[in-house]
Amino acid sequence: SVSLKILRSWKILDFTVTRQKIVITNVEPTLYPVKAGNICLVTIAMFDFWVSDLFDETMKDLAKKHCVKYIFDVRNNPGWGLNEVARMLNYFVPTEAPVVTVKTKLHSQSILSENTKYTKLLDKVVRVLVNGWSASASEIFAWVVREYIPNALLVGTKTYGKWSVQDLI
Repeated sequence: SVSLKILRSWKILDFTVTRQKIVITNVEPTLYPVKAGNICLVTIAMFDFWVSDLFDETMKDLAKKHCVKYIFDVRNNPGWGLNEVARMLNYFVPTEAPVVTVKTKLHSQSILSENTKYTKLLDKVVRVLVNGWSASASEIFAWVVREYIPNALLVGTKTYGKWSVQDLI
């Protein structure tokens, strides 16, 4: 345990907190049964390392659950890995179509969809939940889904508006 003294509104408050590992599940599915099947909510907390693998496992599992509607929640998602979100968007973008194009002063590079997972969501109702803290890769996710899936809608408030990417060197 750790004892903390915090100054708040000119008063000193004492807190004792216990250190422990915090585990954040970056992809969390939830099923809501309806007459025709299930509404499948997929909450994506961050586009962290290996999140595309978790997303792929989740989508394969949900395919067996008779989902009639998919809701992808990227609210409060700060984004992060461009390559991770590009792999996840294979479910929404036809093979060889551009997932995202990164433009710099010197050149332009498109990341193309790699496979045919795309057809599995074409006949589904798809919604993407966004808010003012949906940034970077979550904005890319939301925009690309809306562009490529005919029944997709974005629901919520205006996103953060970053619309840029950075590279780790």
